[in-house]
Amino acid sequence: LTRDAYPNHSHWNFADFGWSVHGHVKQYVSYYNWTFGGECGMGVYGGSAPAPYMADQFGTPVLDIYVDSTPPAVPQPRTVAADSSSATFSWDAVADGGDGSGLDYFAVGLDHYTSWITVDGGPPTQSGESPVPRTVMAAVGPGQSACLHVNAVDKLGNASAFGVSCAGSAGPPPAPPAPPTAGTIASNPSPQGLVGLDSWFWIQPTPASSTTKEVYNGNQYRVLSTPSSATWSFGDGSIQSGDFGLPYPRRSTVTHLYEGWSSDGFSVAASVHYTLSWSVWAGSRWDGPYPMPGQDVATTGLRYRVLQAQPQLEGS
Repeated sequence: LTRDAYPNHSHWNFADFGWSVHGHVKQYVSYYNWTFGGECGMGVYGGSAPAPYMADQFGTPVLDIYVDSTPPAVPQPRTVAADSSSATFSWDAVADGGDGSGLDYFAVGLDHYTSWITVDGGPPTQSGESPVPRTVMAAVGPGQSACLHVNAVDKLGNASAFGVSCAGSAGPPPAPPAPPTAGTIASNPSPQGLVGLDSWFWIQPTPASSTTKEVYNGNQYRVLSTPSSATWSFGDGSIQSGDFGLPYPRRSTVTHLYEGWSSDGFSVAASVHYTLSWSVWAGSRWDGPYPMPGQDVATTGLRYRVLQAQPQLEGS
């Protein structure tokens, strides 16, 4: 840069030479002392220790320049919401990498993020630079996948690698396992009925709705299962569609009149149909519900004996 030849004192500055430095600069000033025949160091400015490096014998100062040449950390994009027709992405802020660690650590600071969206590997869309993380939504159809690409750039132009996260629209999740049984069939009269007399049937306990939570393809789902109807078979060839019946002593909505008897009993069965719907967590709300195929679940059957009443005359 320059040197001073005693007793002259010259001025020097990086800017004099068109330089600019982003970072820490240490100046170690030393000179060759002809009187003592050796080099003398003045140490670090403000400190008492001598400089770790000396100037040459002509007194040229020694400079250590620390420049931030490390890129910021790689942003990690993530899916923050998804519904039946879109996926939404964002990422967390990252820090500039800096030039090292310790007393002389220096980071020039983050300048901006560069990000864009691709759909099914197509051209970049929604490209942009932003000083802070942004939220980006992509429209995606069934079977399509959208990807967010984002990197971080510091004020010296050091750029990180691109972080990438991909997601599709939220389609229906797998159906939850069906319950092993929809309940047990009960009757009145019990344990056996009579020919020509209405028998009442019902399912106990009465089938009820339930909600199942699932995580599928990175999305949070809930599936609502609602019992909607029942199909009854009374073992004598008669089939009836209806509801679940009402427990005694109320008059059941499911009744059947047997016209013949069976000492071995009739096989009474019922199948409950459950209507299913799904919703997906879309970041701040549940999106849905949307229909999905239902489930038919059998009850535990009943062997129902039916007897023939016989009139009997008694004398006086």
